Amino acid sequence: MKSLINRFKRSPRKTLDELIRSNAPITMANLQEIDGIQCQSEIVAAAKELLNDPNHSHDGYIILGPLAARGDVDAQFMVGEYCEFVLKRPEQAAIWYQLAAGQGYAKAQRNYAYMLMKGRGVTCDRKQAFLWYTMAADQGLAEAQFTLGEFFKSGEDVPLDLNKAIYWYDLAKKNGFEQAEIRLMQIRGIIPGKKEDSKDHINVSKAILKLPEDEFRSEHGNNWCAAKTAVSSDFQKAFPLIYIN
Repeated sequence: MKSLINRFKRSPRKTLDELIRSNAPITMANLQEIDGIQCQSEIVAAAKELLNDPNHSHDGYIILGPLAARGDVDAQFMVGEYCEFVLKRPEQAAIWYQLAAGQGYAKAQRNYAYMLMKGRGVTCDRKQAFLWYTMAADQGLAEAQFTLGEFFKSGEDVPLDLNKAIYWYDLAKKNGFEQAEIRLMQIRGIIPGKKEDSKDHINVSKAILKLPEDEFRSEHGNNWCAAKTAVSSDFQKAFPLIYIN
C-alpha cells in the first residue's frame, strides 16, 4: 500500500489532472495531498486551473475564498472575477477588486476603476476611477494607459489636454494596445504640426481591419463596408472613410 501511495505522489501533475478529470468535488484537502503542492502560492495556482475548468470552477472558487479572506492578492482578484462574471454579483466583485487594488494589483486596480466609472456594483465616481486607472497605468497596464488617454482626450472629469492624451496613448501603443494607434492618428489630425507619414496611415488602416463591425460602427459611423473594402485595396483612400468624425 505504501509503495502505491509513493508512486501516486511522484507524479503531481498527473494527479492534479486526474482530479480535474473526475466528477467528484475537489477540496483544499485534495490539493494539499498532492506532492508538489506545498505552499499557498501553489494552492492558488492549482485553484486557478480549477476555475478554468467548467466542471470544477466552483470548487476553485470555494478553495480561493478563505485564501482571499486572509489577504492573498491573487486569490482576491480571481474571486472578484468569479463574482463578477460567473455569479453576476458586481457588489461582491467590487469589494474583492478594491482589496486587491489596495495591495497594488494592477489588473484589480483597472477592474475596480471600471466599476467606479460605470457605477457597476458601487456608486459611480469617475474621479476615483481616474485615480485607480492612473495607478494601474503607472504599472504599465496598457488598457489603463489607453483609458487615461480617453479621459484627457474627452476633457470629461479632468481638464482637456491633448498632449497628455498623446502621452498615454503612445505608452498604450508601445505596450501592444492596438486601438491606441487609431486614437493617436485622430488626435494628430487635430493638433497643428503633428502629421503622420503614409507608413503610419497604412499601419493604422491595417489595425482597422482587425476591428469587429460593431466596434467600428461605434467609433467611425456607418462607413464600415466602404472602409473595409477601401482598406483592403488602397490604404490611402481608406483613410478619409475611417477618420470621419
